[in-house]
Amino acid sequence: MIMPSKTIFLFILVCFINFITIQPNNNNNFRWSSCSNIHETTPNSVFQINLKTLFSYLSSNATANKEFHNATVTDINNSSNTVYGWFMCKGDVPAHLCSQCVTNVTSYYDWESGCSLSKDMVIWYDMCMVRYSDKYSFSTDDLHSLSSGSYSSVNVANLTTSKRLVSETLNEVADKAANFSIGVKKYATKEAIVSGLPSHYFQAQCTPDLSPQDCRKCLNATITEVLWTCNSESNNFMVGESTNSRCYIRYDVYPFYRSINPPTLLEFVAPSNTTNLRLS
Repeated sequence: MIMPSKTIFLFILVCFINFITIQPNNNNNFRWSSCSNIHETTPNSVFQINLKTLFSYLSSNATANKEFHNATVTDINNSSNTVYGWFMCKGDVPAHLCSQCVTNVTSYYDWESGCSLSKDMVIWYDMCMVRYSDKYSFSTDDLHSLSSGSYSSVNVANLTTSKRLVSETLNEVADKAANFSIGVKKYATKEAIVSGLPSHYFQAQCTPDLSPQDCRKCLNATITEVLWTCNSESNNFMVGESTNSRCYIRYDVYPFYRSINPPTLLEFVAPSNTTNLRLS
């Protein structure tokens, strides 16, 4: 049986299916969060204690200048209390801001919120994402979970040309981001210029533990959502983003991302060799 869900709107449109959303009160760069209301725990449970341990560990690894890290807090007495999680920082975010972002997410998590009892959640801030689950979420089965989109309308001189440009360039930047082997930052940006139109800016990213094929598969889902929204507004040109817990894509008519050096090999823990914190 599918449980009911609650939704909120960010910008013009944010859609969640079978999930509920919350907004922390402590930091103004919060973007959105989504949690499953199907699997829940109880207040002050062992699962919540293990989640706090996971948050502390992720925060400590962010301060070690890592841009991505995953970990598991294993409860040897009850597997249902095991927590899997990771963080990923946006590809254009400097190390010190990455650290601050992950610390903010894990420190200011609202334990009194509507999502506090959920065992499955993703939290996006402007510069980073934190994900946790009671299920083994380091696999490709997690590619389409807990997704969201946000959009706004802008004026362009040629609606038809802009929509075609968006469709073509979204796929180009997705190909570019996915074209890195496992362990390498999967991040790309692209600027598209057409005479008579404002420049269009595009950004795409996947978690570095995905294969190029799985990264592209994840970005396909975000592109489908973006283009559906763009094309459904027949009289308006929409800009926006689509995200889930594995990948992210965004486009706009202003340069919203920072300039960075080309992607390099990251220090990250592969899913088959995840850090385990065993609790007795």
